[in-house]
Amino acid sequence: MPSQLNPLAGISRRTWLGVLTVVTLFAAWWLLTGVTGWINPARFPNPAEVADALRQIALEGYGNGQLHQHVLHSLKLVLMGFTVAVGIGVPLGLLMGYSRKAESLINPAFLLLRPYSALSLDSTGHCVAGLGRCRQNIGDFCGGVCALRDQQLHRCTQY
Repeated sequence: MPSQLNPLAGISRRTWLGVLTVVTLFAAWWLLTGVTGWINPARFPNPAEVADALRQIALEGYGNGQLHQHVLHSLKLVLMGFTVAVGIGVPLGLLMGYSRKAESLINPAFLLLRPYSALSLDSTGHCVAGLGRCRQNIGDFCGGVCALRDQQLHRCTQY
């Protein structure tokens, strides 16, 4: 009966801790940047400035597009890189898992790429491909191909 009277009684302690953490961080941000001015607004904007900028990007737009257009374009680029990575990484992983000769021939190239994150490969792509759409997809492609190839290779060799 008491749980019916208090609708918040079913919320877990973990959820309360997460909400309390977010509220505390937001309050500290507001106090340090807006109220006390301890953090220079030129270095770290206060919550009101961030809300104004978000409102401007969402409603008026920025760089010839509104926020949803930028988000959809970025999502399209990530999905394009991932699709190409799946198309190459999965068949290569399956081939390498089924054939030791293919693995010994192809694996050294992946061993060179594996230690690097997709972010560092994106920076390398910037140096190699310049400022085009190609550069934006190189990091997603290389990171995705390596991960997918590893996954398929592991699945084929564990049986």
